[in-house]
Amino acid sequence: MEQEIDLRPYFLAIARRWRLILLLALIAAVTAASLTLALPNRYRYQATALVSMLIRQTGSEIGIDRPLVAIQSIDVGARRQGLVRLSQSSSIEASLPHEVLQQVTEPGYRPGMLANGGRIEVVQTGDILEIRATGATPEAAKLLADAWAQTFVEQAQTIFDDDHSRVRLAGVATLPYAPLSSGVVRNTAIAGFLGIIIGLVAAIALEFVRRPGSAPLPAPRERAVGEPTPTR
Repeated sequence: MEQEIDLRPYFLAIARRWRLILLLALIAAVTAASLTLALPNRYRYQATALVSMLIRQTGSEIGIDRPLVAIQSIDVGARRQGLVRLSQSSSIEASLPHEVLQQVTEPGYRPGMLANGGRIEVVQTGDILEIRATGATPEAAKLLADAWAQTFVEQAQTIFDDDHSRVRLAGVATLPYAPLSSGVVRNTAIAGFLGIIIGLVAAIALEFVRRPGSAPLPAPRERAVGEPTPTR
């Protein structure tokens, strides 16, 4: 026989401690907003360059004596994945011109800080790769995006030099007209939601978890028929 779960005690516990839930949500939201505004964000501008990668599954090799020597087939998914990985690798950063690195980096720069430091983001949409670069100024962001995209195209054409792949620069970056959003609204909303969840758990825990060392009150005993009523 199934036993029904009574949820009324949980709702009552939440209703009695709604102030605690609201307080925790406000504390979490204010803390997240304060930290987001306080943390410095040097690279506030983002520019995007476009690269097209057309991949064919089959390809042919033309010989001198015969019009068709061989037909080869490749894994299109693996080739596309290899190109995407190459576009995000530190080998692109290592091949950037020295004068470009001087303009888009700061003192203390070490190799790999662009690829692994969040300055470069690659987004694939079909056969188009969006090379998104961030910089302290609009000019630095555009320069980095264009240089990264051009260097990637050159390396891709060298490594995947066959009849299956065609990688080309599809569009240069434009100067960003406004800085990136600081994310205050998003971070505040997420922290407030988490604060509500923590408040709900705390309200239920405070209602049903006894303090250490406390004992439950004894249940009243029913008197037998004819038993005299105890007097003080």
